[in-house]
Amino acid sequence: MEGLRFPELLVILLLIAVLFGPQKIAGLGAGLGKAIRDFKDAMNGKEGEEHQAMTRAKDSAPSEPPAKHAVAKVDPESSPPIRPTEHDPAAKQQ
Repeated sequence: MEGLRFPELLVILLLIAVLFGPQKIAGLGAGLGKAIRDFKDAMNGKEGEEHQAMTRAKDSAPSEPPAKHAVAKVDPESSPPIRPTEHDPAAKQQ
């Protein structure tokens, strides 16, 4: 088989038009066009409005030092004792 020729392609496009309708196809085309335009802008180094707004908000926010990881301290006197279970292999050895 040599691939899709014009008659086969025309039948496929006609079936898509019948199944989805003109409004849905127009919406899909507009969405595809916007996606391609955004991709080209990103490849050319242009940033979207949302990314620029987020960057401006991030730059104007007061910077705080990164939070350190909190370590929970456990008092062995107040914690309940640990009881071995029947599924614990160490408990079976004792």
